[in-house]
Amino acid sequence: MELRDAVITAVDLLMPHCQSKEGAHFTQLESVQFAYQDIIWRHEVAGTSGWGTWEGGR
Repeated sequence: MELRDAVITAVDLLMPHCQSKEGAHFTQLESVQFAYQDIIWRHEVAGTSGWGTWEGGR
């Protein structure tokens, strides 16, 4: 994945209840949010790609 004109807008630390059996393998997670002008996704194995552009009112 490639981001152009990107900034990080939020970072959250998530600490699920790791005392339960269902959540025992989750000790600490991070959620990162971005704002960007352009994004390009590439699937290296399949040789495909996709893209998106956010014009933001221009």
